[in-house]
Amino acid sequence: MTDAKSLWQDYWFLTREIEHYWQKNEHDLCFDLMEQRERLQARLDTTNDDFRLTPEGQKLLAQIRDSNGRILRFMQTSLRLMQQKQSVASAYDGYGGGGPVGNRLDQKS
Repeated sequence: MTDAKSLWQDYWFLTREIEHYWQKNEHDLCFDLMEQRERLQARLDTTNDDFRLTPEGQKLLAQIRDSNGRILRFMQTSLRLMQQKQSVASAYDGYGGGGPVGNRLDQKS
């Protein structure tokens, strides 16, 4: 049980670090931390995990779920901002491309 407990504490640590660095826009570091957390999850899947059933384990899992929810909201917000920037950038793609320089938009043909 101690082994599972230490793995869950490591998982909690990585989760807090992901949340911390996402707020600082260190996304590459967050993705590395997520990969570490994924490997830790694989180890937890193969461990006899009685810790999750204890009151301490339930409390830790609740903290992890709350933090995961915040991380998800941060990521969704970042995605919306990137989509908005992409939309604005693509709105300007049609202007000036391919036509001669100096065309007047108010000129009557």
